[in-house]
Amino acid sequence: MDRGSDRQKMKTAKRRERRRQPRLSLPGSTRARVERDVVEGVVQDVSTGGIAVRTNSVLEMGQEVNLEIEGISTVAGRVVRVFDGGFVVSLDMEAEARDRFFEDVDRIRREFCPDGE
Repeated sequence: MDRGSDRQKMKTAKRRERRRQPRLSLPGSTRARVERDVVEGVVQDVSTGGIAVRTNSVLEMGQEVNLEIEGISTVAGRVVRVFDGGFVVSLDMEAEARDRFFEDVDRIRREFCPDGE
């Protein structure tokens, strides 16, 4: 029995338990506009709290970005976490715009995963 592997699995499970909102996979590319620069990436997942983006580009905590997500309108937010290979953006939207955004996310998810997976 590999105790190191067991400990890592427990840490991962605890991290998932702390998540406040469920994550949705969302297939598609995105462009992050940061000031005058454009960063290409792929959406890793989406929650009501924000969007995780995989990219080779490095952004800094606190940077304001406009994400142009394939098949969805542009959303604004701020980088709240940076990880190896990407970043997380907290969405800056009014409740009505956030609802419309998640309706679009759900529509796209159903198109790509009609069986709910």
